[in-house]
Amino acid sequence: MNSRWPFPDLARGVAIVAMLVAHAQVLVPDRAAGVDELLGRVNDVASPLFALVMGISAGVMIERSASRPRSVLVHNLVRGVVLIGLGIWLETWGSWVAIVLAMLGCLLILGTPLLLLGRRGVALIALVFFVLSPMFNTAVRRAVDWPGGYYADIANDPSVGDLLVRWFVADPHYRVTSLLPFFLVGSLLIAYARRPDPWWSAAGVVGGAGTQLVVTALRTRPGADTGSGSSLDLLHDASLVAVVLGLCGLAVRMRWARLLRPIEEIGTVALSLYVLQIAVIAWLNRDAAIPAANDWGGFALIVLGVGAAGWAWAHWVGRGPIEWFTGLLTRRYRLSRPL
Repeated sequence: MNSRWPFPDLARGVAIVAMLVAHAQVLVPDRAAGVDELLGRVNDVASPLFALVMGISAGVMIERSASRPRSVLVHNLVRGVVLIGLGIWLETWGSWVAIVLAMLGCLLILGTPLLLLGRRGVALIALVFFVLSPMFNTAVRRAVDWPGGYYADIANDPSVGDLLVRWFVADPHYRVTSLLPFFLVGSLLIAYARRPDPWWSAAGVVGGAGTQLVVTALRTRPGADTGSGSSLDLLHDASLVAVVLGLCGLAVRMRWARLLRPIEEIGTVALSLYVLQIAVIAWLNRDAAIPAANDWGGFALIVLGVGAAGWAWAHWVGRGPIEWFTGLLTRRYRLSRPL
């Protein structure tokens, strides 16, 4: 792990821990309004932060393979197909989680070729999607007369076309068009990821927090469009991501980053940990009945139990099993090499 950049792993670790908390909060319905607001923000930051760190990784691969970009395209195509297949499979496990892996897989397949357009082109496309994707998504949903909600749920045996519409523009929680700006911006942050600048980190925290206050005020106005994927929602997510990235950057540059080393290690096995938490949640949800009273035992199992299992695996074993399998498929790892 010493040869790895700590920043992307730390940010990815924060994202998976945020996702564990977000998914476990279902088991503690009796909570104060302030706690509910905090958990809502924890839930909102996870997926865009994942998309941004994926963009950093894809940008690094493009940079290192400038003379053979086709290899990167093939590599991320395979990874994207694995994420899509895994996401479809996880939707059949019976958890209460809105599975995001299929969208991230489509994001990887669509977004990687765009990185070949250069930094200016990437920045322009990111801005266009950030500004116009809410209107585009609404227009497409109206054009296809989308019923809303989880119309293309895997359990309903949807067509490929319905699945693509849901994943790209119509899912009630995540959409490729909404996550693409974060992926593209991530690819522009390679220099920052190598050695986070403390001044830029502090600016991210202050600017993100200030934007979050403004967006929160705007979201409470009568008639404000606060739905997932709206312009206010994208600003909300972007401000949260800026705060988290700034804090991660400060942590990497300061001594107290050692205290966050377990989260950094969890970030190296995030995909395997994601699958493990879905298995645990599906087991807890085997009777398909969310408890009306707080279930702190189940909450601790998901957050502390799954988190500790991921840290232990990363610390003593190393590469996550699904990360290893994906590496075999993309020929990044070979069975003849020591695991």
